[in-house]
Amino acid sequence: VWMKALDDAPRDLSLRQQIVALLLEEGRTQEAIESYAVIASEGDPAERAAALKELGRLHEFIDDFDNAVAVYREALGLVHYKHFLHDEFLTRLVRVHERFGRIDELEAEWLKPAEQENPTEESLMRMVKFYELTADSQKQEQWLALLVERSISSTGWQQELVELYI
Repeated sequence: VWMKALDDAPRDLSLRQQIVALLLEEGRTQEAIESYAVIASEGDPAERAAALKELGRLHEFIDDFDNAVAVYREALGLVHYKHFLHDEFLTRLVRVHERFGRIDELEAEWLKPAEQENPTEESLMRMVKFYELTADSQKQEQWLALLVERSISSTGWQQELVELYI
């Protein structure tokens, strides 16, 4: 019945979200993933972000590392690095790498752009967040100090560095 309703109104994203909730209640994870994928590709930016968040969680739930990572990377590309959702997607990406024992891969990947001669604020911020999430306060402090030094708008970063010292 639910899939028939989706067939009758394939572009009704609100209906699709309601049906996804019912599919998950019934344990039909793969069908829920397929429905979220439609929302993630056809929804407005807010709907896409929400769908990508849920897709990532579902892929984690079924132990699908590659698709979870791909979804979180897509979500990171959807929002500006200073947007609050970026922080949430970044956190999920780190956590999924930790869970699957692949945190060193992510660290090496993120270190490359951050260690360049003129790193972007975003690459430095990622390293700060990475070490915050992996509980390496020494490296977090090191990268945060570099971020403060290199950032044009460093007031917020300076405050974060002071708070780290306290």
